[in-house]
Amino acid sequence: GGTVLSSWARTIVDALSAQGIDPKPVLAAAGFSEDAFRDPNARHPVAATARLWKLAAERAGHPAFGLKVTK
Repeated sequence: GGTVLSSWARTIVDALSAQGIDPKPVLAAAGFSEDAFRDPNARHPVAATARLWKLAAERAGHPAFGLKVTK
């Protein structure tokens, strides 16, 4: 498995916050610390980031959560 930039994955956290959803429990469930995305140049495993996307979509109650993030 490869890695993705923290700044890319940070959009998940920002999108949850923008929808009024506390991202901390979602981060914890996906195995990330609250500080995981502070460094925009840090790298995270693709598998963990995919798990974060999935959990964020479930928490947001919207299967197309990823599409909403890109707008």
